[in-house]
Amino acid sequence: MRYFPCDWGATLQEVEELFPLLYGYIYVDPARLELGFFDSEENPLLDHMLIFERERSGPAGLFVVKKEGKLILALDVRIVLSAPQVAATLAQELAHVHLLADKRLKPEDEDHEWVTDLLVNDGAFGGSVHYQKGLLIRYR
Repeated sequence: MRYFPCDWGATLQEVEELFPLLYGYIYVDPARLELGFFDSEENPLLDHMLIFERERSGPAGLFVVKKEGKLILALDVRIVLSAPQVAATLAQELAHVHLLADKRLKPEDEDHEWVTDLLVNDGAFGGSVHYQKGLLIRYR
């Protein structure tokens, strides 16, 4: 993988080491961020999702704003085996910081996920991460 560690042992520690590289690329202040992990099989937030969203595999990452203003970017532990999926998911959640937390878009905006994809694909990461209908298809 270009610009990222080549050896990937699929540990949470490696995700924590990769995280600063990613928020550095997209220019997000790390003082605003908290990296978290969740298990999609045990995630109570998924109980609040619409039925059609729950029938697919569910989110690989979550973006949550805490009352204290800290932003939690949480990653499903089930994707840690794939370095490209980890990088793509964290890139997507970091783009939410710029767009949603910084109030450039509202969560209820119909196209906010598509705009997030554009920021990741054509902006901050220079086309390194590619999606098709929400699925990672290529990572350069």
